[in-house]
Amino acid sequence: IETIGAEATEEWAEGMVANFARDPQGGDRDQIRGVAAGVCDVAVANHYYLAVMITGNDEADKEAASKVEFAT
Repeated sequence: IETIGAEATEEWAEGMVANFARDPQGGDRDQIRGVAAGVCDVAVANHYYLAVMITGNDEADKEAASKVEFAT
């Protein structure tokens, strides 16, 4: 807001929402599963949940987690 002003920030946020692949739903793991399923290309999730999915006992979650990349 400080850099581009309130109006431009609101327009930016509205553009982000308009570009959502789906309405927000679920938690971090659901976002990771959505990327793995091809519902979207990018999601915001805590890296902890990706690690839990990779090392957990749920084979479907392991497979989903193996299909996504974690940006740093």
